[in-house]
Amino acid sequence: MCDKNKIEKLFEAMSERLYRENDLSDMTYTLCKCNEDFKTFFLNYCFDEPIKIEFIGREYSRYCSRPDFFAQDMQGNEYLIEIKINDRNQHFYQYKQDFPKAKYAFISNYNLNENELNKDDKAALPKWKIKTWKGFYDALSKSKLKEDSIVYGYLKYLKNLTEIKEFIKMNISQVKSLPAFCNNLRKVAEDKGFVVYTSPKTFTEEYYGYFFTKECLYLWFGLFLPDGNIWIGLKNDESWITNSIKEKLNREFKNFPKTDLYETTESYEDNFGYYWFKLKEDKHKILCDDSKSPEEQQKVLEDFFVNVLEAIGAEKYLG
Repeated sequence: MCDKNKIEKLFEAMSERLYRENDLSDMTYTLCKCNEDFKTFFLNYCFDEPIKIEFIGREYSRYCSRPDFFAQDMQGNEYLIEIKINDRNQHFYQYKQDFPKAKYAFISNYNLNENELNKDDKAALPKWKIKTWKGFYDALSKSKLKEDSIVYGYLKYLKNLTEIKEFIKMNISQVKSLPAFCNNLRKVAEDKGFVVYTSPKTFTEEYYGYFFTKECLYLWFGLFLPDGNIWIGLKNDESWITNSIKEKLNREFKNFPKTDLYETTESYEDNFGYYWFKLKEDKHKILCDDSKSPEEQQKVLEDFFVNVLEAIGAEKYLG
């Protein structure tokens, strides 16, 4: 029997060099070719239906298209899968034109934002099954297939390449926990479909956190180092928030109901925000307590993030 620890180390080492989108496609294709159960599981996940495949190929060309995966069943039905890691150059319309009778699936390590699509791709989108690598990772991790040592190693490889995060126990009163804190911020926000907005001012001598964005919402989430507390900041600006959120904040911010999760204050802080929500001290202590479990700490950050968005009238961004 194979040593799972050695297999895991092998796949982890491969992920350090074979980290590109094509590498993940090749690795997934290889496993599909040598493990019938894995192939069935992968295709069923992508298309939400049981599929018996006669042929599966990589980068199958037709006209102007070259999808990552192309498959056919015994009746000649066509299935097409497009794979992405971070790349947001989708081809929904093009593939629909060149493979008009196929069924389509898209799997990425990010939540698809329809507002970023061009008109043609948006029109073609209803024909596609939209999936995430995290969803596949979670489903595969719960299946009996993970008992296979190769699939077990593949899970480690998939997790590394697609940057799937697990919440890490932390004590944010200690400097050594700051990397875990950053990981946990990203997990909480990214699980809700937010992405990190690259900015050189994300970390400064006073601020330690991230700018996150989703569609038309932009915010800062992290530690304000001078007081050691966790804050969410929003700026009174249309480049940060929609008009409806802006109007709600202008009208109601000072009169928001008291909660057991956060306190509010208005304070202009350069590019970090104007409307501020601070995690309350008793909740903050849970994130500094070595006796608390990762699940308890995750709930605090998630509840804080969700309740702030609900308070400002941004519930739709939590879907």
